[in-house]
Order: sequence, then structure tokens, then C-alpha cells
Amino acid sequence: MSKMKTYIKLEAKDKEPALKALRKLAIDMPKVCIMDTGLAESLGIDVAQGSGPGGISGAGGGGSLDSIEMIMSYFGGPGDITRERCDTIVSTSETDLGEYDFVYEWLEKPMKAQLDKLAVDIAKVLKPTGAKYTIHNK
Repeated sequence: MSKMKTYIKLEAKDKEPALKALRKLAIDMPKVCIMDTGLAESLGIDVAQGSGPGGISGAGGGGSLDSIEMIMSYFGGPGDITRERCDTIVSTSETDLGEYDFVYEWLEKPMKAQLDKLAVDIAKVLKPTGAKYTIHNK
């Protein structure tokens, strides 16, 4: 059975502030891992090909110190994200973003209340960015 994913499509001239807000939200959500267009690009992943970061050392499974440090700094630094969270925050599955800009991949099947809370939290963090968005759960 495939894992459930929450996909987000953004509409904004500059999507980076919205992507940063969505990443920051994910740090405190231990039951999800993420991938987005900016993160994929920084990790050297070809989003058009749908190839996930599984080959990136440290991007999801106790890899090298250098890659964990890179992920940690990408998410704001050691004060913002723990080493343990670095091991689980970046999706290692074959994540195909397709038309979407961001995906939360649930590590366990979420309950409706969790999906509802995520939708509310997304609305809160995206409001200051001015980005419009759509959410799809698959």
C-alpha cells in the first residue's frame, strides 16, 4: 500500500516564501516527510523525471555527516531542526511532484483530524506570504 500524500499547488509570483513557510511547518510534524521544487533542485534531483533523493547520502537514512549538515542548514540550522529530524524530513521515495510545488508524505495513514489540522496550519502559514494554493490528498 502506498503512503498517503498531501500535495500543494501554489500560485504566487515568488513561491520561495511560501515554500519556506511550508518547510518550517513540516519540521514540527514528525509523522511526515517532505519534498518540494526548491528542495529537489538544491539536492540535485530532476523533478521532471520524478526521481527521489534516495541516492543522496543522508537524505533520509543515516547518511554522511556532510549531507545531514547540508539538510540541517537548509532548514535553518541546528537550532531549528534536530539531527534526528534531518534523517526523516526529506522524502526518500520516488516523489513525483508533477504539477504540484510541495508534498507532505505521511509516514502513517493520517486520521481525518490530522488532515484537517494540516489544512488549517497551511492556511495560517501561507496567509502572510500572500500565496494562493490548492491542497489535494492522494
